[in-house]
Amino acid sequence: MKRLLIVLFVVPLLLFGQVAKVGSVGAKFLNVGIGTHSMGMAQAFAAVGNDAEAIFWNPAGIAMSMGTSILVDRVNLWAGIGLNSVAITQTLGFAGVFGFFYSGLSSGEWEEVTAEEPSGTDTYVDYRAFQTGISYARFLTNDFAFGINIKMVREDYPDEYRNSHDVNGFAMDVGGYYKTGFRDLTIGLSIQHFGPDVRLTGRYPDYEDGVVVNPEEEFESYPLPIIFRGGLAMTVYEVEQLSAMVAVDLIHPSDNLERYAIGSELSLLDILKLRVGYQYRVGIEEKDDVGAFNFGVGIAQATTLGGFEVGYSYSYGNRMPAIHRISVVLGL
Repeated sequence: MKRLLIVLFVVPLLLFGQVAKVGSVGAKFLNVGIGTHSMGMAQAFAAVGNDAEAIFWNPAGIAMSMGTSILVDRVNLWAGIGLNSVAITQTLGFAGVFGFFYSGLSSGEWEEVTAEEPSGTDTYVDYRAFQTGISYARFLTNDFAFGINIKMVREDYPDEYRNSHDVNGFAMDVGGYYKTGFRDLTIGLSIQHFGPDVRLTGRYPDYEDGVVVNPEEEFESYPLPIIFRGGLAMTVYEVEQLSAMVAVDLIHPSDNLERYAIGSELSLLDILKLRVGYQYRVGIEEKDDVGAFNFGVGIAQATTLGGFEVGYSYSYGNRMPAIHRISVVLGL
């Protein structure tokens, strides 16, 4: 087990290196954070998630869910861009936990502009993308859980002929969740969006000095935005009606520099959940702080049909507008 944990920690660091390869990957909608619990803690969530929300961060976390868990989430981004997500998990006893998820982004409409009509064509187009797939997780030992997502990724790009160039690809997320035995200290590890390069279908006209030199140019392929996450989480204070948990994550994307996230959650009466988190970005001299500071709140309640939580989170935008999220989790 220790050897497996070492491999999961070290291999991604060797593969990606400490280089900011900005603009070198596509399908960036996959990097939009999903869930108010995780984002309220600034993505310090690899060792925290234990319900349907964990599907989007570390699929091994769903191994700790009981019965049925459902997440519905909405993210309001900038300029009318929105992301809607849903995830469902079901425990099947010794067989493990199975899940399904979908997350779809829409850009909102904008006026089409072409080389021939740079001032606009009076036609409005939009960009759409989604990921959808199935999940499975279970405890392999009393202390170690393994999880995996197998998913389809699709992007639809509008073009000047009122058609849509599209991208279809497959990827997977793999995660591990380890209980150390020291109090409730846990280790969470995941690799997300791991899959082959993808390519736009169709062709496009290649311009040079305003003249088409190749009307049937092929698109180049591009990789998906692979992300490695490794984190620790532990309850640092607990009395009868109050508890405080702290989590720390290393986030290593394939197209940028490392980030460190620290987050905490204060739970009062298991009803009110207050969350706060911050991300520190390595290797950036001038800090822009976009999305660095986050906070969130959740209201949880137990019912005869199971528990539920209504959550909200806020991400500081600085030079960009702030990002707001709302979510509902059923079956806590």
